[in-house]
Amino acid sequence: MNVQSFTSHIMEKIPETLQSGVILGSGLGNFVDSLDNPIFIPYSGIPDFPRSTVSGYKGEWVFGYKKTLYMN
Repeated sequence: MNVQSFTSHIMEKIPETLQSGVILGSGLGNFVDSLDNPIFIPYSGIPDFPRSTVSGYKGEWVFGYKKTLYMN
């Protein structure tokens, strides 16, 4: 697992450096619907990134704006 490789891949896909982050648990995924200009990056699109095996889990990073704060 190469964290630098994952980070570089993700940073190439987002428009600016993150200001904040939120890790959501089960049942809180609807929060992403409230983000402006969301960017979805599936785990499967990140080279060598671990895949989720949990049934029903989307397995993706989501980046977007909440008001003017850019976050994931």
